[in-house]
Amino acid sequence: SVIGGSLRPHAALMLRHALQVRVYHLHILKAHSLQELLPGDFQGKKVFPGIDVSERPCYYGGVGRLKGSYVRSGDSDEPMSDYEIYSYEAFRKKYQDDIRINEKADLLSIDRKKLDGYVDRIKENNPKLAQLPEEAVLRNLGMIVDGRPTLVCTLLFSIYPQMFYPQYTVNAMVAMGYEKGETAADGSRFIDNRRIEGTLPEMLEETMKFLSKNMKVRTIVDPNTGERADKTEYPVVALREAVLNAIIHRDYSMHTEAMPIEVVMYKDRVEIRNPGGLYGRLTLDKLGKVQPDT
Repeated sequence: SVIGGSLRPHAALMLRHALQVRVYHLHILKAHSLQELLPGDFQGKKVFPGIDVSERPCYYGGVGRLKGSYVRSGDSDEPMSDYEIYSYEAFRKKYQDDIRINEKADLLSIDRKKLDGYVDRIKENNPKLAQLPEEAVLRNLGMIVDGRPTLVCTLLFSIYPQMFYPQYTVNAMVAMGYEKGETAADGSRFIDNRRIEGTLPEMLEETMKFLSKNMKVRTIVDPNTGERADKTEYPVVALREAVLNAIIHRDYSMHTEAMPIEVVMYKDRVEIRNPGGLYGRLTLDKLGKVQPDT
């Protein structure tokens, strides 16, 4: 409501309040100068510059980080979830979720033969490391903290990792059609469905067996030599790399402990989903173009 170039008192009050809220939303560190918070022009509109990912989330200081952090969704500001806030903090503070202590386990739950074999291979390539006491080696490799196995030690060498982390699994399925939810005439939802458990290497191998079992295989005969060759529906090497990446690079924070990896075979594709998102400053449009944060 503008009359003669000035705002009516009520409209001015509303605008002032809106600008205050917007500045609060953008505020995170007192180190930011006023100039950094001032809006710039973009397509004729006033916009505030985004702060670096390492300093996010922005939040309203009046209620604190957990309750005052928002994300833009359409035309509204929606409260950020605990996991969204944690993701920014994990990057900023360089959290190492894979070496957090497994509070429920002790070394009796670990397959020492496999663990010792791994340590021996490391020592072969690092003679100086071999001079350290056994416990120091395990600690430096991230296998134990305060005498207890870490998450990564449990997932790699536990006799049964799902005893401690029931949802750190691969849920593999073959869908009836082109989308989830499609059913057969008798109501069947899946042609094949399996929950894959075990250590990380075991889950990788079992997932590949599942995919191989459910893939179409064509036999091609060379017209010149008469030799036969099998051609799988999907390149096995590429599938293995995709499954391995899904297992190794999933989010292993406490926020995603209830989320398994999903591998779904549709009639025309294979989809592999794991918990988490792109790390740090990396965005979809930058994939393959820039060096990712570590």
